[in-house]
Amino acid sequence: MAPIERSDRNPVEKAPEHIDQDQVGDDETGNVVEGPGESVEQPDHATKEDSHPRPGRGDEGAPAGAQLLFGGGPTGQSADGVQLDLDLGPKGAGGQGVAQLMDQDGEKDDADPGHQQGEPATGETEKTGDQEKRRVDRHRDSEESEGEHWHHDGRCRELGVIRRRYARHMNDDLRANVAADMPRLTQLLADLVRLPSVSAPGYDKATVRQAAETVVGMLDEAGYQNAQLLDVEGGNPAVFAEIPGPEGAPTLLLYAHYDVQPPGPAAEWETGPFDPVERDGRLYGRGSADDKGGMVMHLGAVAAHGGKPPVGVQLFFEGEEEAGSQSLEAILETYSHLLKPDVIVIGDGGNWAVGVPAFLSSLRGIVGVSFELRTLEAAVHSGQYGGVYPDALTAMVRLLATLHDDEGNVTIPGLVSEEVDGLEISEELIRQLTRVVDGIEQIGTGSIPSRMWTRPAISILALDAPPVSEAINQLVPVSRAKVSMRIAPGQDTRAALEALRRHLVENAPWGTTVEFFHEEHGDASSLDTETFAVEAWSTAFTEAFGTEPVLMGAGGSIPFIATFKELYPDAPILVIGTSDPTSWYHAPNESQDIADLEKAALAEAIAFRLLAEGEK
Repeated sequence: MAPIERSDRNPVEKAPEHIDQDQVGDDETGNVVEGPGESVEQPDHATKEDSHPRPGRGDEGAPAGAQLLFGGGPTGQSADGVQLDLDLGPKGAGGQGVAQLMDQDGEKDDADPGHQQGEPATGETEKTGDQEKRRVDRHRDSEESEGEHWHHDGRCRELGVIRRRYARHMNDDLRANVAADMPRLTQLLADLVRLPSVSAPGYDKATVRQAAETVVGMLDEAGYQNAQLLDVEGGNPAVFAEIPGPEGAPTLLLYAHYDVQPPGPAAEWETGPFDPVERDGRLYGRGSADDKGGMVMHLGAVAAHGGKPPVGVQLFFEGEEEAGSQSLEAILETYSHLLKPDVIVIGDGGNWAVGVPAFLSSLRGIVGVSFELRTLEAAVHSGQYGGVYPDALTAMVRLLATLHDDEGNVTIPGLVSEEVDGLEISEELIRQLTRVVDGIEQIGTGSIPSRMWTRPAISILALDAPPVSEAINQLVPVSRAKVSMRIAPGQDTRAALEALRRHLVENAPWGTTVEFFHEEHGDASSLDTETFAVEAWSTAFTEAFGTEPVLMGAGGSIPFIATFKELYPDAPILVIGTSDPTSWYHAPNESQDIADLEKAALAEAIAFRLLAEGEK
């Protein structure tokens, strides 16, 4: 229960001596062996098989209720996903993920069901510019290799061929390196949590900048090149550093953010939000999962290769993601000469469950407004004048109630709303994850995944009113509220914001006037999951976690994905992460599962190798 002590050394400074691939093998007990007879024991949290069942894990290792990548379910089920009830205990689950469609020895497997052998890719276009020339040179077709190269548009010619290329490797050297490095990486995460880098309005920007400067110093001492702050006027700086790759290797932009949410009510934290504590295999503290765990995942993957990864690496750690990324586009444009990604890996996603990795295929967008209702110029006696004109709180409550119908559906017309097929989440699990009070009924219609991922949702985030302890017998003259609306992929963001504003104005009761004083918006995203980068990470996830990755949506928002898409249209974008549904990010007692952090770093290190070998 004691906080992790800060190490005297720089925790990024130097990882343990890495093990080369040809130095490692397995002994008869399955332990990784370095050299003749020297066994590298795995830490307790890195065991290959858990003794406790995980939520949503099936008897065959597949997460129940999950859409397995490139799935083909059991006999009689759809090939585009497996529809199951995600229960809390082990439950039979079938389906094939990407690893089950590959021969583990790399031999030729069955033809991919979605592509005929030799079928050409479609939709290719000629690219121009230096970056595109490099991509064309690397990914152009080769008749001699029967389509084993990637196309420059980021798609595979034949998924079956690529799967054979990405057949499981012996990555025991990387596994041993990450396992040996976990004490340092855990200490690093603890030290990052100690940096109170809250980016919300009203918090000291100087504290965020100090955190950024600390991270730059860590990276510089660790041997990263060109470590620096990326600054624009008015915003928090981003952190950049890089390690160039071998000639001809792809360059990966590894994104995470070092800023965090405010801690919230101090009384609800079991320990201080910025006093990291390791307990029951998890590290507790604000930002441990969102998103300093993502930072450590990237750093651990690079360290697994001895600081010399087989691909080019560019780190980009943002400083205001939790405040809306208002400066991100300006930073990317100002420093465009530095950023040359072939693949973008956003380490701000999450896993389906503890021990079950995931890719995000879609994220909802967000629009929000803060506004004021005033009914009186000043407070008056509620007994003397009550019943003639409304108080501001009554008018506000009546207005906010118009945002939902009696079933709890959003009442704003014209918004995009879709149903998710092939996935189910049980009510038992969702009640556990949301920590709902007994007796509370669900709101809205449609499946739970649809209501979380592909339908609009409105929440009242704040309401200004006198505290109950200070209430007196008066008509309250003014009230303020903050309303947030999540919007589905495919929704026009500006149109949704205008629809929300229009609804509030038109439904203000009793002649009240809505005065807006703040608004925000961020685009929803849909991500292409049929890319060479997803193929590589799918194989890496399966090897590192021991189960296939899940393809899922997310109800949260990462609006800047649209910015990356616009600036780097030919770079595949992956959204992955280290958190899980019990990490309670954005809430008190946020935590990161340390075993999942290790597996995520290992998977990324393996993916580096697979992407590099794909170039050969």
